[in-house]
Amino acid sequence: GEELLSIWKKWYPNRKKIVPRDIKLTPLTVRQWYIGDGCLVPHNSGRSHIILCTEGFPIADVKWLADKLINLGFKATQYVSNISHISVYSTEDFLNYLGPCPVKDYKYKWNYYKRKEVNKNDLFQRKEVL
Repeated sequence: GEELLSIWKKWYPNRKKIVPRDIKLTPLTVRQWYIGDGCLVPHNSGRSHIILCTEGFPIADVKWLADKLINLGFKATQYVSNISHISVYSTEDFLNYLGPCPVKDYKYKWNYYKRKEVNKNDLFQRKEVL
């Protein structure tokens, strides 16, 4: 109804997806963002980085989000493909900032230590099957 329409208008003015500048990046909002649009990507080095899928937003909005993440103390960058990236040097701090996983089904996104042992190719093969 009406309550969802006001949210839609805030996020899709002129029918184009944006990041409202009044959004506050709290542990709760960042956690929900990570659950919905983030993933933990293991490296051969045994460390993992985080990707937040932001390619649907304008470049300026993704830059703004990256700056906000940096202000929170994370080593964050915006990839050329307009995806937000949390460095392997900030992954553990980022997950700690979010707090415990609220839903059992998403625990794999918090499983930093176990994910170190996952083969990156296996991860992408599983994603294709889903």
